[in-house]
Amino acid sequence: MDHYVNEQFMDNPAFPFRAFRAPVGQDYDLHIHDFVEIIYVTEGHGIHLFQDRELPIREGDIFIIHRHVPHGYRRLPDTPLTVNNVIFDPYYFEQELSHMAGVNGFIDFYYLEPFLQGQARVGTFMNLSKLERSQAIAILDSLVREDTDRESNYELMVRTHLLQLFIYLSRCYERSAQKPMARMDNEAALFRTVCAFTKQHYAQPLSLQQISEFCNLSQTTFTTKFKQQIGMTFIEFRNRIRLLEAKKLLETSPAKITAISLEVGFEDLSFFNRMFKREFGLTPSAYRSHFRRRLPHSGELPVPDHPPETASR
Repeated sequence: MDHYVNEQFMDNPAFPFRAFRAPVGQDYDLHIHDFVEIIYVTEGHGIHLFQDRELPIREGDIFIIHRHVPHGYRRLPDTPLTVNNVIFDPYYFEQELSHMAGVNGFIDFYYLEPFLQGQARVGTFMNLSKLERSQAIAILDSLVREDTDRESNYELMVRTHLLQLFIYLSRCYERSAQKPMARMDNEAALFRTVCAFTKQHYAQPLSLQQISEFCNLSQTTFTTKFKQQIGMTFIEFRNRIRLLEAKKLLETSPAKITAISLEVGFEDLSFFNRMFKREFGLTPSAYRSHFRRRLPHSGELPVPDHPPETASR
């Protein structure tokens, strides 16, 4: 499987972004890349290869391909297929992504829908209405123009238009009817999917309200059913995932504890310290010191057998 890196498509290492419209003139086998790709089908239809699936795509479809996710195309005989591509390194656009982190429609479209596609939970992409297409194309054309002309401060204009695109697609997604996880009619499978999604995106500010809305359930109903299925509340589960990831980073990364706290999703350092000590019996700094001193065969720190503290942070 081919693996494409930023330098093969982006000629400005200081600003890894490209926007262009191009016909899909041949079949493309499954491949992966180091950047995020937003794909909008501007003309025709064809087959999109997504991991181990083949999904029909048509004019008006728009979807996200995340880093290192296998995908490709298969053309249909005598049928045109033209797409708009917006590709970027997400690490250079963290500010724009963080601005959108609390917007349900964005979380749905940017994170949840691609995840469910990969889980084979849904079989289609968001298809924009004719009215929505004209506005989306206007924003995409602005991105293409800025990337092509590269006049002074084009980077700032790209960031502005990219944030505009994120907001607009989030609104379209919110109008597009049912919540993605609400399409699942098996309750056990629903909560397994919630857990898998949380494990993959634990660092995002996933709140009880957001995840309940994803499932089209009230917070009370969701909490009751989640605890019945998983044995703890969603917040307890999310925090435990974050703490386990923080523990790994304390063992393997030289990063400061403040940075680790933020990386796993805890914005309040004192809250992170308190939760970590409750879970593992030591503060993060004490745990790191203990881990560095101990011999490889000396065993793991004991983990308390009580459930993690319930908190909504």
